[in-house]
Amino acid sequence: MLKNKTKFFFEKKLYENITNCNLIEPDQTVIFGLSGGVDSVSLLYALNEISKKYPFKIIALHVNHGIRENAVRDEEFSRSFAQSLGVKFISEKIYIPKAAEELKQGIEETARQFRYILFEQAAEKYNADKIITAHNKNDNAETVLLNIIRGAGLNGICGIALTRGKIIRPMLIYTRAEIEEYAHFCDLSYVVDETNLDIEYTRNYIRHEIIPLLEKQNSNTIENICNLSKLAKRDIDLLNGISHSDVIINDKLPPSILSRRIITQFSKHSDRTLSNKHIEAIMNTIYSAKSAIISLPDNLQAVIDKISFLITGEIQQIEEPWSFVLKQGENRYNNIEIILSTDKIKITEIIYNLSIQFVLDFDKIKGTIFARSRHSGDSFVCHSINRNVKKCFINKKIKKEVRDQIPVICDSEGIICVPYIGVADRVYNKNAERSIYLYISRNEVTDEER
Repeated sequence: MLKNKTKFFFEKKLYENITNCNLIEPDQTVIFGLSGGVDSVSLLYALNEISKKYPFKIIALHVNHGIRENAVRDEEFSRSFAQSLGVKFISEKIYIPKAAEELKQGIEETARQFRYILFEQAAEKYNADKIITAHNKNDNAETVLLNIIRGAGLNGICGIALTRGKIIRPMLIYTRAEIEEYAHFCDLSYVVDETNLDIEYTRNYIRHEIIPLLEKQNSNTIENICNLSKLAKRDIDLLNGISHSDVIINDKLPPSILSRRIITQFSKHSDRTLSNKHIEAIMNTIYSAKSAIISLPDNLQAVIDKISFLITGEIQQIEEPWSFVLKQGENRYNNIEIILSTDKIKITEIIYNLSIQFVLDFDKIKGTIFARSRHSGDSFVCHSINRNVKKCFINKKIKKEVRDQIPVICDSEGIICVPYIGVADRVYNKNAERSIYLYISRNEVTDEER
C-alpha cells in the first residue's frame, strides 16, 4: 500500500510540474540524459509511466566520458534499462581528460560542456523538442553554494534554472532523499559513480562535507537554499526588466543597474556565470570614463570606450576609440561636425552622399544621444532588416580608414542611425509629433571616398 502511494504521489507531482509549467507538450520528442545513476534512472522510469497517459516520445542518451574504469559498465546498464522500458537508446563517447588538458580547464567543467554539446547535437539529429536532465533540489543547493564560493553575484544565487532554451529540468522539485525513496519503492536498480565520492572535486566536497555540517544546524538547509534561489530569481527578473539594453552608455547609472546590464550582455554570449571580479573591473573602468579591453571567460572580451561598452568574441583594436555626448546645436570632434536640433535647418551640402539629415522620433529616443566610433559586431534593424554596420560599409566600398571615422549615433538602447545606412526602425516615424534632426558632415571628404 505504501509502495503504491509513494509511486502515485511522486508521479502525480512530476506530471503536474510538467503540465503546469508547459515543460513537455503532447506528442513532442525529448532527448533524455541517462547516466545510470539513481536520479536519471528514477526520472526516466517516472517519465515513461507518465508518457503512457500523456504521450510523448523519449530518446535516452548516455554519454561515456572516458574517465572511469566502470564507464563501459554504466553504458551497458543504461542501455539495458532503457530497452527494458521500451525506450530508444543512443550513446556517445568522448575522452574528457584529453579535452580538458587541451582546453586547460577542469575535468568537471569540460565534461559538462561536452555533455550539453552532445545533447544539442542529438536534439538536432532526431528533431527533438526538449532536452531533459535529472537535476534535483540537492544539485541546485550545491550549485548555489559553489557559485558563492567562486565569487558569483545574484545570478549565481539563482542556481539551476528550470528551463534554458530546449533544456528542461522537471525533477528540481524533489530532494535526493525523495528520489531515492521512489527508486526503493519501485525496485529500481542503478549504478553508483565512484567519482561522486571523491571530495577532491569541489562539488563533492560541498555535498559530503559542507552540507552535512549545515544540516546539523538546520535540517531544512536544502529547502532553505532552494527558496533563496527562487527569491533571487524574482529579483533578477525585475532587474533585467529595468536594465535591458544592448549597449551601456551611461556612466551615471547606479551600480545595481550597471552590473545587471553587464551580466545581461555577457549572458548573450555565454552560459557561464560572470564573476564579481570581472563585473567590478568593467564597472570601475566605465565609471572612470577610460577605454580598455578586459578579458572574460569563454574567450570573450569587454571592450570599453569611455562611456560605451560592448562584449564580443572578436579581437578588438581600440587604438583611437572615441565617443562624445551630443548637445543641442553644433558638436565637433576632430573633422566631424554633428548638428542636433529640434527644428528643421536648411543645409545645402550633401552629407556622406547619403542624406542631408536624419529625422528621429523625439519620443522614441531613450536617454542620452551620443556619437562613437564603430565597434566590431555593430548592427541594428533598419527597414525591417538587421544590418551589420561593417558589412554595409564594405558593400558600399567605403575604405577602412574612412569607415573608422564615420560616427555611429546611439542612445541608451543602442544604435539609432549610421551614415550610409539609415535610421533604426525603433526611432523612425515620419509622422512623429516631435522630431530630432541630425546633420552630419566630415571635412575633407574626397570624391573617391564618396
